[in-house]
Amino acid sequence: MSNNSNKMIIKAIEDTFGSIYAASQKLDVDYSTLYRWKQGTQFPNIKTIEKIMKDNPGLNQLVKDYSS
Repeated sequence: MSNNSNKMIIKAIEDTFGSIYAASQKLDVDYSTLYRWKQGTQFPNIKTIEKIMKDNPGLNQLVKDYSS
C-alpha cells in the first residue's frame, strides 16, 4: 500500500470518527496501531483495511473523494 493511500485512509478514519483514539475504540484496532499508520512508521495490513472498509462503508466514499 502506498504512503499516499495510507494517508487518505487515516484522514478518512479521523474525519469519520473525530480522532484516532475514538476510531481505535469503534474499530477495535489498537490506538498505537492507528497512530503508527498515521506517522508512517507502520503500514496497514490489507486484511485489516478490508475489514475496516467492509464494516464502515462510508469510509470507502471518503477515500474515493480524497483521491480525486
